[in-house]
Amino acid sequence: MEDIFGAWIQVVILVAYASLDFIVEEKHRKTRNFLKILLIASAIGSGFYQSRTLKADHQRAELDRHQAAEDRKQAAEDRKLSQAKIDKLTQDVKQITVDSQEKIQAEELKLTKAQSEAEIRAIQTEFTDFAENFPTNTHERAERLSKLKRDLKDAQADAERVAQETEKNARRDFNLQVYNPMNFALHCLQDPVRAYAVRTGEQIRIDTIELPDDLGAHPVKGDITFPSGAVWSLNIYSSGNQGAWFVVTFTDADHNQTGLLRAFVNLQQHNISLRYNATPPIPKPSTVNGEVPISDYETPLKRTYLRVIETQLIYAAKQ
Repeated sequence: MEDIFGAWIQVVILVAYASLDFIVEEKHRKTRNFLKILLIASAIGSGFYQSRTLKADHQRAELDRHQAAEDRKQAAEDRKLSQAKIDKLTQDVKQITVDSQEKIQAEELKLTKAQSEAEIRAIQTEFTDFAENFPTNTHERAERLSKLKRDLKDAQADAERVAQETEKNARRDFNLQVYNPMNFALHCLQDPVRAYAVRTGEQIRIDTIELPDDLGAHPVKGDITFPSGAVWSLNIYSSGNQGAWFVVTFTDADHNQTGLLRAFVNLQQHNISLRYNATPPIPKPSTVNGEVPISDYETPLKRTYLRVIETQLIYAAKQ
């Protein structure tokens, strides 16, 4: 603000100096010259004053900057000191917390031990009372305990016998239900081949197969072997209590599989499931695949096996 004021004073002095020649008449030249000298002196004084003012302002600015730097430095030191105090306080608090937790845990452990000791003392008292009140007729009690153990063992043996008998009855029922369909399928496979061998005179070896009383425990296997080297392999086995499989794998003289016929006696669904695969697909598997009821299976099984055997005999015949 002082710089602006000083500049204005100089401007006013210069304007006044330039205007003297117009304001003051020539006859008053001495007065005009005096005024000019006075204005020049004023201008010089104003400039000197302004210079000192600028210098003083510069010095004050330097002092202010120095003081600001010192203040920032002091503030930084204060912050570092404050942070150090905070860190120290935090560490002290953590240590106090750890010490407090250890003390609390120690007290809890002491309390737990005291409670445990009290419980043990109470139990010891009960044990003492038990020993004092224990009956003296230990022989009779031992006899009763032995009899109880024998009765329990006998009951377990009876339960095992019942379970075995139940399982045996279940297996007997299972075999009764699957035997007839399996036996019928076996004749549908072997009897046409025997008739074919008699008619053609080919020496076809047919394994003798007897279905066991317990098909689940004794799976059955057998082959039909042709003079050409073709083999039809038969595999009969159970699938738990759900049913039984009758599977025939057909191969030609080069031991290439030409077909697979599977029949599953499904006791859960009360039907026989037929599935056929062949290369080439003759007869078409879609005309063979399906389910037939157990109550009326003879005709469907016979027709199915005869259709398949008719094609497979061509592959198996001696060339």
